[in-house]
Amino acid sequence: MKNYSIIARYSYTFEYVILKLLLDKAGIRYFLKNEQFASIMPMSAIGNNGILLMVHQADKVEAEQILKDFNASDLPLKLV
Repeated sequence: MKNYSIIARYSYTFEYVILKLLLDKAGIRYFLKNEQFASIMPMSAIGNNGILLMVHQADKVEAEQILKDFNASDLPLKLV
């Protein structure tokens, strides 16, 4: 895990579901730390630094660009 770094932090699972598909499609090596914990105890993930998007160092630049494009698009889901 030492070759991975945090590039984003989420509070709820709906915030990153589409992003996971984009990262998978690009072949980015990543994992979501605290994801399982959040599904068992949703409110506890917020107090536990949230759900962390961890990306391998070799894929970090490409993943950050995907994240930037994703956040700039109409794709991100927002609570109303």
